[in-house]
Amino acid sequence: MGVVVRERGGAWWLFINHKGRRKAKKVGDKKGAELAAVQIRARLSLGDTGIVEHDAKKVMTVQEAAEAWLATYGELGQLRKSTRALYSRNLKAYVFLVWARSR
Repeated sequence: MGVVVRERGGAWWLFINHKGRRKAKKVGDKKGAELAAVQIRARLSLGDTGIVEHDAKKVMTVQEAAEAWLATYGELGQLRKSTRALYSRNLKAYVFLVWARSR
């Protein structure tokens, strides 16, 4: 288990290495970084590994984001039904297909 405070490029960083998992966090100043390092060491020693766990936030795909946008703006009355249908058709016919092929 290791938490190291270092200055890189004029900013202070915490480099955390715990059981093969590594993470870097940018912190404001040296004093703040040293305080955060002490707190993180304490949390890790108590078994709280949340700081080094991968973020569980799901990243939306382009298709999911576009569909959510269309649904939201359609429900708010920001798009006419015909415009929403046109956008949906064009997204499916061009954007989603091209995006899927490029991956």
